[in-house]
Amino acid sequence: MNAIKHQIENIKQRYYEWICMNASASDRLNDYQATIMEKITDAPAIKRLATEAPLTFIRVLAIKKLTDPETLRRIAREGPTPAIRELAIQQINDEDTLNRAALNDPDAQVRKAAIHKVTNPETLLNVALMDQDSGNRKLAVEKIDDPETLAAIARQEINSDVFFAAADKITDSEDREELSLTTACEYIRENAVKKLTDEKALIK
Repeated sequence: MNAIKHQIENIKQRYYEWICMNASASDRLNDYQATIMEKITDAPAIKRLATEAPLTFIRVLAIKKLTDPETLRRIAREGPTPAIRELAIQQINDEDTLNRAALNDPDAQVRKAAIHKVTNPETLLNVALMDQDSGNRKLAVEKIDDPETLAAIARQEINSDVFFAAADKITDSEDREELSLTTACEYIRENAVKKLTDEKALIK
């Protein structure tokens, strides 16, 4: 442990010395940090940097090298910034952690990263019905195939992009027509009816 601590402190000292000597070379900073991180192969040191490094960029580089599943899950749940949580989510396949992130993370982009990987139908339905970000609702809809579920989502949707993402996946023409006439939003209802009319005209 002392050796690891000494290694980290030595890296930090070299980093700050370089900053002092090259205060105007900020465009080279990221390359310098990346070079340092490439030299670190000790798993405990990587874990500590991924969870405790004071600089976000150092944490990001360490997380990219992190292989410990439990630490990645913890960072995905408790990481201090959205970028850090998103990066951890991209590296895990734990369904429970992904479901929690997709439903509960306060940042829309982090939820989106989790939604991309979620396969649980109930989670996708809840996201499609309740996520505050319409882009995330649409993404969830695109991963749902059950016609009844899609119809239930479309009936209460007030965003036209999300509505049509759901409605266009319903293949039965009668079901689509009924949905277009009964959806709650008048603006969507008018556009859905117009779209159905245009489609019928094309068929004829």
